[in-house]
Amino acid sequence: MPSKAPRKSLSVSFVWTFSILAVLRLTSASFRVIDDCDEVYNYWEPLHYLLYGYGLQTWEYSPEYAIRSWFYIALHAVPGFLARGLGLSRLHVFYFIRGVLACFSAFCETNLILAVARNFNRAVALHLTSVLFVNSGMWSASTSFLPSSFAMNMVTLALSAQLSPPSTKRTVKVVSFITIGAVIGWPFSAALSIPFILLELVDLKGRFRHLFCRWFKAIFVALLITGICITVDSLFYHRIQFVAWNIVKYNVLAKDGRGPDIYGTEPWWYYFANLSLQHNIVLWFAMACGPLVLLAAFTNWINLDSFLDLSSVISPFYIWLFIFIIQPHKEERFMYPIYPVLCLAAAIGLDMSLKLMIQILSSINETVRSKFPVRFVVLCVYAIIGCLSIARILAIQNYNAPMIIYPAISFLETDNNVTTNVCVGKEWYRYPSTFFLPDNSRLKFVKSEFDGILPGEFVESNSTWWNREGYYQIPEHMNEFNNEEPTRYTSLESCDFLIDLEFDHSKATVNEPIYSKSDGWIPVMVYPFIDTKQTPFMGRAFAVPFIEPKWGRYEILVKKPVKIDFSNLRRASKQQA
Repeated sequence: MPSKAPRKSLSVSFVWTFSILAVLRLTSASFRVIDDCDEVYNYWEPLHYLLYGYGLQTWEYSPEYAIRSWFYIALHAVPGFLARGLGLSRLHVFYFIRGVLACFSAFCETNLILAVARNFNRAVALHLTSVLFVNSGMWSASTSFLPSSFAMNMVTLALSAQLSPPSTKRTVKVVSFITIGAVIGWPFSAALSIPFILLELVDLKGRFRHLFCRWFKAIFVALLITGICITVDSLFYHRIQFVAWNIVKYNVLAKDGRGPDIYGTEPWWYYFANLSLQHNIVLWFAMACGPLVLLAAFTNWINLDSFLDLSSVISPFYIWLFIFIIQPHKEERFMYPIYPVLCLAAAIGLDMSLKLMIQILSSINETVRSKFPVRFVVLCVYAIIGCLSIARILAIQNYNAPMIIYPAISFLETDNNVTTNVCVGKEWYRYPSTFFLPDNSRLKFVKSEFDGILPGEFVESNSTWWNREGYYQIPEHMNEFNNEEPTRYTSLESCDFLIDLEFDHSKATVNEPIYSKSDGWIPVMVYPFIDTKQTPFMGRAFAVPFIEPKWGRYEILVKKPVKIDFSNLRRASKQQA
């Protein structure tokens, strides 16, 4: 059972823990595939607009709807401006910002590990460290430019503060971190504070004056943070906007064909399947943690105070899972805020499982108990988690062709004084962002079988970054119903380059021809992309020996006649390899 540990037993080094985590997270910054088009079009594109004055705009950024925060974008622009000041190219600015996200996540995770070592025990801290080091879910979420990832880091800091002894300082810290994550990041993450609030009420029962003073300070700080966010967003939009409320209103109160469900729904078990892929057996230990804590309480294995403390730490995982399981619209990123809670619950669950096993063996035979290989079992658990996580991370790299193909366009010989159009059809949702295009290139859409709304374009601006017209001008041809906007499409004749994905079993349609077999286009660079229809599930989900994935071809195509310096392309291919 996790127990309070004296401070003198703390031997976890912040520097070493942070350094190892930072290196691991930086590998994510360097190699993680962007697997969510929402991250690109709703965050990387507005950031590109803020930094460079042009980019793609979704309806969410129209002042009519304002369900995306410019304050959130502006925070991430700080390392972007620093990278620009260092003379880095736009592609390197992208990876520099990712590197900052990686280091910040490592910092938050290190704080949680140290808090657990100080206030629970070193065994749980060791389990948590091992889980975080090799966890494929945390590897992916740590460098995602998404509000849910930002909320995840704030939840990690709040959880770290919550583990310290009760005090006004603790309450203010927890409330501040949750408020920052909810108001600037994702408002629904505020639900994770419910167990802490209940714990505070129980701890201060009968001491109303003390409770009032403590929470008066915490609420004051929360209102201050909220006021700053509203002010900044209102300055960008040129009208009063409380973006966090707009998000809640759209997702919870929307009617008449509005709301998130129009973008697709998933069955109730979706999150269990997804969390199993991302966290493997870590999820099992997290799920077992709650029942083990209840069992320990009913058998007097732990006292009431320990039960309440443990419940307040692990219950956000179950609350969050329940809330989102019953929602029809489901996305992998919606689980990000509970990743640190899941990992901590798994560490506690592993610790309690081992001690329960030892107790059972002791009741049978003390000799058997003394011979039980605890360390070997723990190492086996770590090894299984590590192998499955690494196999998952490697498998995700089978989808990285867009991250390779788009930068190669800059090696094609073009006139830098002429704007070139890079076109996409069915591959619009794998576009990694304008950071990957040459300065003189713009992304354009050609008609495909997709019949929903595609992003438009911000008004190109040479104004100072804080006063670009696209922040506050209401764009035309936007809607919140996911209705197709024909104005988004350009003619194929106006395209200079075309990005497409082709499989051996691909069938041409009127809107999605096989461009490599058409008369007007020729592929000049091809990169392998996994064929999910022909590859078995295990080969798609994990890098498994003896299961070779089937491959398609991710292509850059150019118009005939071809006027390209192929030596540049060969050099690009070698650099990417």
